[in-house]
Amino acid sequence: MIVFASILLVSLGMILHNAFADQTVATIPTNGAWGIATNPNTHMTYVANGNGYHIQVINDTTNTVVANITTASTPPSFTTGCTTYSVAVNPKTNMIYTNNGQCDSWAPSGGPDWIPQSISAINGTNNQVVAVVKLGGMSGSQPPQPIAVNPTTNKIYGLVSRDGFPYTGIYLEVINGTTNQGIGSISLPQDNSNGGCHCSDIAINPQTNTIYVLDDNVILVIDGKTDSIVKSFSWGKSSNEGLGVNPATNRIYVSNSDNTVSVIDGSTDQMISTVNGTAYGFVGVNPVTNKVYVSSPGGGQILSVIDGTTNTLKSQVIVGSSPYGIGINTATNKIYVGNSGGNTVSVIDGSSGNTSTVPSSPQNLQATAGNGKVSLSWSAPSSNGGSPITGYKIYRSTSSGSETGYVNLGNVTSYTNTIVTPGVTYFYKVAAINSVGVSPKSNEASAMPHTISSAPQNLQATAGVRNVALTWDAPSSNGGSAITGYKVYRSTSSGSETGYVNLGNVTSYTNTLYQMKPVLHRKL
Repeated sequence: MIVFASILLVSLGMILHNAFADQTVATIPTNGAWGIATNPNTHMTYVANGNGYHIQVINDTTNTVVANITTASTPPSFTTGCTTYSVAVNPKTNMIYTNNGQCDSWAPSGGPDWIPQSISAINGTNNQVVAVVKLGGMSGSQPPQPIAVNPTTNKIYGLVSRDGFPYTGIYLEVINGTTNQGIGSISLPQDNSNGGCHCSDIAINPQTNTIYVLDDNVILVIDGKTDSIVKSFSWGKSSNEGLGVNPATNRIYVSNSDNTVSVIDGSTDQMISTVNGTAYGFVGVNPVTNKVYVSSPGGGQILSVIDGTTNTLKSQVIVGSSPYGIGINTATNKIYVGNSGGNTVSVIDGSSGNTSTVPSSPQNLQATAGNGKVSLSWSAPSSNGGSPITGYKIYRSTSSGSETGYVNLGNVTSYTNTIVTPGVTYFYKVAAINSVGVSPKSNEASAMPHTISSAPQNLQATAGVRNVALTWDAPSSNGGSAITGYKVYRSTSSGSETGYVNLGNVTSYTNTLYQMKPVLHRKL
């Protein structure tokens, strides 16, 4: 079975870690979630959608999707669409690499029903595709999957095979990351007992510059200096899927279909231990904490956590449906798992003893219109997720349901928005922030800021028997809020009128000499 994941190394990491207190703390909706790679230097995670030429970019600080990258030109029409399954990152150069997948049923003018095999190179600074590298291999082959990067040599490796299983022709394509040019094509032996190469995964040890290719029950060893096969070995297990390497300990890990993980000494090529009761799927290694992780793409919802020191299964972390690719931010100790069954990414806190989650939503958001301002108030979330609230994020829009990020605040529960236009309705939501990330948004609240009205018009005074009858017209502008009353001013000398009486919303009054102004009652 071909594996749609990127086996990245060292600073990329591939799974979770620490003292086995790993907990799922957030779930991020995506357009698809297969291969995942993380750059801990930029705190960005890249998700291969698996349903088109797209990579989504997640900001590790906010746990939100911040960009959607189109990785290659698409044909004019499809019936089943094109796919991008694998992604890899070189954290040293901040370059991202992804396979450009097969279009199963696109055949204009009777042409081929798949596109040429290629890998797109993306600049992580601006999320722009800078090169599309066409590979050698075979014209009727599947796209490269998986792909992997050696950050030390800046080489990219991708498996390319003919369509069908077992694969009758498979190659390991090599790309120079400096020039983004193909520099080699390694033909892999067809020594599988079932009649072909069942090569499914790649792992790289950048410390020794060794590339490992998993071929069912055989591991092919490639020298990264010459990009040639130097040997192969087996360990007595068949039907394997995932492969990982810890460059710090030079140990190799293989996920087997009998729900075990084989531990192999990379110096002697000898199996030194078997870990029982694990998931069966992708393998990733955190060389910093010496933890090994195995996903369950066959329909499960678990991520197995293995202690690399004792070679024992320590825990199972619940994630989303059919977890595939896994990326780790070693700088923040966050782990990202692509759940292909639900098109989500699970975010896991790998900190020792930390079971924190993002907070629940802030409560009771209220918006009150004022004179050239809108005052907001809310209550703290019912749960801080186990980590103190450090601030709030205000979202604003002039249309309901389309609020976007407006301002970040400290740990307060009120805010006055003064950059407003009187007479325009503003809609608001608020979210809470803790050390894990940003909470779901609160209820929506809205208000229309106002200002004082213009002066009443056409004031007239008519003398009567011991009285003066006053009449006037309403102001030409109510300032954005309904007139609720008037205030009458009077004096026995011109220009020195003082407050005399407050009236309701009327336009006449009988008394003596005076001048009047409207009263603006503001809604609270």
